[in-house]
Amino acid sequence: MTHMKRALKGVGIIVIAAAIAWVIMDLYESQVRDMSHVPPDPTHDDPNSAAFLTISGEMETPDRSFTNISETEMDDDTEIITIQVGDQHYAFPKNRMDGQGEHIVSELFDDQPLAVTYCNESECVRVFKGPVGGDKLDISQQGLENGSLSVFVDGVQYLQESPDIPYDEYEFQLTSWGIWKTEHPTGLVLTVPEWE
Repeated sequence: MTHMKRALKGVGIIVIAAAIAWVIMDLYESQVRDMSHVPPDPTHDDPNSAAFLTISGEMETPDRSFTNISETEMDDDTEIITIQVGDQHYAFPKNRMDGQGEHIVSELFDDQPLAVTYCNESECVRVFKGPVGGDKLDISQQGLENGSLSVFVDGVQYLQESPDIPYDEYEFQLTSWGIWKTEHPTGLVLTVPEWE
């Protein structure tokens, strides 16, 4: 009788283990079935997505362009970053440089390579320059680190505020749109970013 009890107990344990395994397999299969109906991740190739940025490390930078004051509408109290190259004045509205992937404008301004950088978290603004006649500065944003903009310069990571960034500084000013457009009616204004 004791042997019979042991045998039945052993069979009971096997049955319970089999039932648990069956439940686990059923849950797994239903999860796989549910996942098969999930659409592809829309952020996979989106340069604005956090997932993309984590994978790539370096953010894509949108093409930037400039327009005349007469074609620009902004509140007069909008804060702008301004630079002057030769006789030409340029305005960089902060609200057009505060989106993900939009914190750096690196362009050639009359053969002068310049990169205007702005971090809306730390409110740090820096403008860097390269040699006249040289190529656009190799600077791109990497993300946010400890509340500061993190950038790649020639493939090396720095905080935007770092004194070690190997570019010279270029003079800039901060002012309001209302004041600047009155003082520089022929100035050029950074347009809203255009992502392809």
